[in-house]
Amino acid sequence: SNVVLIPFRNNSITPTTEGQSEEEIEESNDEGDDYFAVLETNIGVLELDLLEKNAPNSVENFVYLSESKYYDGTSFHRFIPDLILQGGSRNTLTPDKSDDKFGNPGYTINDEINWDSLELSDDQRNDLEKDGYKNNTDVTSVPLDKYTIAWANSEADSNGSQFFIVLGERGEEKVRKLEGRHTVFAKVVKGQELLDEISKFEVDLSILEEPRPTKDITINTIKIEKR
Repeated sequence: SNVVLIPFRNNSITPTTEGQSEEEIEESNDEGDDYFAVLETNIGVLELDLLEKNAPNSVENFVYLSESKYYDGTSFHRFIPDLILQGGSRNTLTPDKSDDKFGNPGYTINDEINWDSLELSDDQRNDLEKDGYKNNTDVTSVPLDKYTIAWANSEADSNGSQFFIVLGERGEEKVRKLEGRHTVFAKVVKGQELLDEISKFEVDLSILEEPRPTKDITINTIKIEKR
């Protein structure tokens, strides 16, 4: 299950592959294209608008992983009702559920989060700085809000393949606590009612007391479209 990595334009991604020129990479993500993703699951379809203008490297990473079929067959392994549904780990392909949360593509990409556009308070900024997060003024960020999608990470600049869909509302304290730590790179524009249904699922705490949905939610495939 080795995934071949292409050299992304930003230097935060170290792996490169011989034989693909920068021009070819540039052509794969032409300026001005509006990217969408059709995420087909075993219980329904979500359509995502990818935010290539707000988080270009993040979108490039998601497009690359999706087109590499990296996500195919993986399950959503973390579920906190009214907060997040998290997936993107290839460790979910094996029967052993104890290491699902550690799945990664073997590289990391940097955060793309502008605290100014998120209007974070001084207290929030201080907390983020203590934890090693940085304000990136090169981008304009979209806030964490219901139906947005962001990279899951354990610390600053540690994004890989895992992402979460926000099930909570922007004004809520539990959502606010995540702000400034997670790069938002997509919004669910169709299939929101499916997420509302998922929000009502029961939580399974039987494995390591980590919350997951009682029903298996599997990604069959993700198709990328330019419009």
